[in-house]
Amino acid sequence: MSRLPVSSELNKIAKSIASSKGRGILVGGAVRDHFMDRRISKDLDVEVFGLSMQELESVLQEFGNIHAAGKSFGVLKLKTPTAEYDFSLPRREQKTGVSRRRHPGATLLLTAWVMICLKILCWIHLMVLRI
Repeated sequence: MSRLPVSSELNKIAKSIASSKGRGILVGGAVRDHFMDRRISKDLDVEVFGLSMQELESVLQEFGNIHAAGKSFGVLKLKTPTAEYDFSLPRREQKTGVSRRRHPGATLLLTAWVMICLKILCWIHLMVLRI
């Protein structure tokens, strides 16, 4: 399985997040497109663990223009000369009632998980056919 190509700019952002004791995970359409052998867009989604929104914002400020979006989900949009990124934090809410609504991040993580499982199953199938 080939490694997902990540720009040097995104590597620098990830290192900056890590130096602030955070961890970023690429999620969403870029992950899906990679596993489906499609061209990856310049619009990338990153879920960040271990930082508060204020800490994340201070880390991202050195890389370009930031603006907050998604009032209910807390998304920071970072626009650089080469790409656009959506950074979000995992939600930490507790369910208090019956609801059918799902956080968009949950859908993105589920998509990434399903695509990884499909890729593994395809790899296993190919290995079985070679025997």
